[in-house]
Amino acid sequence: MSLLDQPSESEIKRYNHWVNFDVLPKLVLAYNENLLSLYEFKSMAHFSDGSQLYDELKDQVSFNVISTKDQPDFVFIMVTTPSNEDICEVALACIAVNKILHDAFLMTMEYTFGSTYVICEPTTSGHNNFSIYIDDNEQFIVSARDLAMKRWHEMSLPKTSKTARENDSDEDNTSKASGNTFSYSISLNSIQDVRKALVELMDNLNQEAGAKMSPPIDIKKKEIKQSWPLLDFYHIHGKMSVISGVSKKDGTKYKSCKFRDDNYKIVYVSFSKALGELTPREIAVRKKELMVVLTKFNEFVLCSKEEIE
Repeated sequence: MSLLDQPSESEIKRYNHWVNFDVLPKLVLAYNENLLSLYEFKSMAHFSDGSQLYDELKDQVSFNVISTKDQPDFVFIMVTTPSNEDICEVALACIAVNKILHDAFLMTMEYTFGSTYVICEPTTSGHNNFSIYIDDNEQFIVSARDLAMKRWHEMSLPKTSKTARENDSDEDNTSKASGNTFSYSISLNSIQDVRKALVELMDNLNQEAGAKMSPPIDIKKKEIKQSWPLLDFYHIHGKMSVISGVSKKDGTKYKSCKFRDDNYKIVYVSFSKALGELTPREIAVRKKELMVVLTKFNEFVLCSKEEIE
């Protein structure tokens, strides 16, 4: 798809809203009413309104499923959809499934004011805000896991369907579905490993970005070619977010800033070692005092004014 053919921000926002607030809640309800097996959640990847736009965007939706070898009845499905990184859109969704109770539970990580996120529960009948504010994917998946466990603990006696349970048992024998939008990561030791597995999943999803990012950089004044106030850099290079990266070389985890303009051009900006890795909320508080510099090695680095004065 060429730049001229790329969907607009409003089109991506509409698609993101449709997937997370219409399609996913309907899939969850269908599972809870024994009308859909767990394996059939992948059918969402084929949902479309028949337009060319939706047919193009559906390929950008990914389903990643995590379960455990000892406790396969607990399943966490991480769903990513195209996003503008803007208010009222979903950055990441988690469908928590308890096959013993035959209960699915949708949680969304939604952009909100203040450069942070809030966890919500979209359903076919409403939109519940948990008022849990988080800064990144790792905090979301940990909180989503805890919310799901609390919900299942508080639920009444299980109401299961033998047919549905039999269908779900069949799914455990399938290690990977066809296509690249639905995959399994199994062979874990215990339910205690779910949280670790979810974090590792997000690391894997971010490895491609990690290859383009750099860990915090030790900048030197004599190596600086150019500098901008953070707000000026923002107006030039577009919306900013903080993303996690994983080094393919040694598995090192680090965060970086990502800027994206209206033409989908992405610029990665590392943190300086002196500044350290900041959360989006911390950056928003200090936005008027932070700078972006370009080093002689063509690296963009976020730092404080004191570092370069």
